[in-house]
Amino acid sequence: MKKALLTLGLMLLAGAVCGTASAQSQTQLALPAQSGTFTGNVRGYWFTAPLDFTITGLRVPTDANSGPQTIEVLFLPAPPPTFSTTTNTFTSMYRVVNDATTNILPVHIPVPSGQVVGILGFRTNTNSYGVGGPQTLGGQTVDLQRFGMQFDLRTAPAHDVWTEGTNGSISRVEMYYDLPDDPEIDVYESGNSIGSGIAYDVGSIASGVATTYTFTVDNPSTTTQLNVSGISGAASGVGNANGTGSPVLSPSSPVSASGSATFDVDITPTSAGPFEYTVTITSDDPDEGTFNLIIQGVATGPQEIEILDPNSNSITSGDTLTVYSAVASASSTGTFTINNTGNLDLTFSGTPIVDKGATESNCTVSITQPTSPIAGLSSDTFVLDILPAAAGTFSFSLTILNNDADEGTFVINFTGIAKSANEQEISVWDQNSVSISSGGTYTENNTGTAQFNSPFTVR
Repeated sequence: MKKALLTLGLMLLAGAVCGTASAQSQTQLALPAQSGTFTGNVRGYWFTAPLDFTITGLRVPTDANSGPQTIEVLFLPAPPPTFSTTTNTFTSMYRVVNDATTNILPVHIPVPSGQVVGILGFRTNTNSYGVGGPQTLGGQTVDLQRFGMQFDLRTAPAHDVWTEGTNGSISRVEMYYDLPDDPEIDVYESGNSIGSGIAYDVGSIASGVATTYTFTVDNPSTTTQLNVSGISGAASGVGNANGTGSPVLSPSSPVSASGSATFDVDITPTSAGPFEYTVTITSDDPDEGTFNLIIQGVATGPQEIEILDPNSNSITSGDTLTVYSAVASASSTGTFTINNTGNLDLTFSGTPIVDKGATESNCTVSITQPTSPIAGLSSDTFVLDILPAAAGTFSFSLTILNNDADEGTFVINFTGIAKSANEQEISVWDQNSVSISSGGTYTENNTGTAQFNSPFTVR
C-alpha cells in the first residue's frame, strides 16, 4: 500500500530522553551485512534483552539510502504476534521523523533484563535488509527477529506491529548501548570532596549557635541509580555538639545516574572547644555502603579577650611586665593588641577603656585608647607612652573592664628602673628580642655539622 510522502520535522515522543552519548563511549550491537533493500513500509527487528543495559544511540546506516532517517523504539510486554495477526500493546520509548543527518542520535533508554524491545527504521522509505539471527549484546546471545508494520513510519507512528518467520530479513538499524556500572557515592561541601571516615574540618564556629552546612551527594555512575536508605547524625569523638539527627535528602532517594542531591546539617556546639559530629549515610554503593561523614571544628565562646604585648606574647590578667631601657624624662612607647577570639562583640565598660587610675609612681603614662566594641574574631590596639619622672624605680597598673565571662576585669602591672639621662647603660638582647642580664646564661643547641652565627643586639 502506497502512502503520500510528507516532509516532517524532527519529532520526539515522551519517554525518549536525549543525551550526550558519543560513539567512543558506547558499544554497537552487531548487525548482519546488507543483503538487499526494501522500499515502502517500515521494517526492523525485535529481541528480548538478556541483561540490563541502556540504549545510548541509534542510527540507520546509509548503505541503502542516504536520505533522512526515521526511527521508533518500542517496549512490548511479550514477543509480537506472527503476521497477519498484529498488536498495539506496547509503549513507544523514542520516535524521530526525517532526521536529515547521518549522525548517531543520542538517547538514554534504560532496558531491564527480560524486556522485549522492537526497533523500526529506514532512510526516506528504503529499508536496508540483512539476515536476522543471533548476535552478542554485553557478552550474552540475543536473537534479532524480523519486525514490521504495513505502514510508512514517516506518516504515522508505530501501530499494528508483527513478526514473521525465523531468521527472516530485518531492517538494519544501528543500536548503541552501555552496560550498567555500579552506583557510587561521592560527598561534597562547598565544592570540597570528602572521604568516608576522614575528618572534615569546618574551622571555628560559635558555641551555642546553630551553623548550617549543605552537603551534596553525587552519583557518578552513568547508568545506575544510587539508592540511599538512611541518613543519621550524632555527636562523636570529643562530642560537644548537637545537630540534625535525621537529615533529609533533596530530592529524595534514589539519586539518578550522573545525578546529585543535597542535605543540610545544623550543628550547635554546646560549649567552647573542639567538637565532632558524624553523619552516617547508608546506600547500595558496593564498597561504601556505610559512608561516615566526620565533621570537626572548634567552637568559640560568645566573646573572649586576649591581650598581646608589643612582642606578640600573650598576657594573662594579673601579669607584671618589666619595662627595660627606660630613661628619666624620656618617653618609651609600646603597642598592645586586644584580640576578640569569640564570635560576639567584646564590649568595654570602663572610662577610659584602658584605665591607669591613680597607680602611676615616678612616671606619667599616656594611653591611645582602643575602640569599643571589638567585633567577633577581630582586634584593635592601644599605645602606651611611659615617661619616667626621675631616675629610679617606677610602676603603674592598667585595668580593662569588659564583658568576657571569666576575665571581665583584666589587670596588667608594669614596673621598671629608669636610668639617668647621662648614665651609660648596657643591655644585651638575643635574636628573639629577649634581654639577657649580666651573668645570665644563653643556650643554643647545634645538632648539625656546620657552624652557625647567633646575632645579639647591644643597646
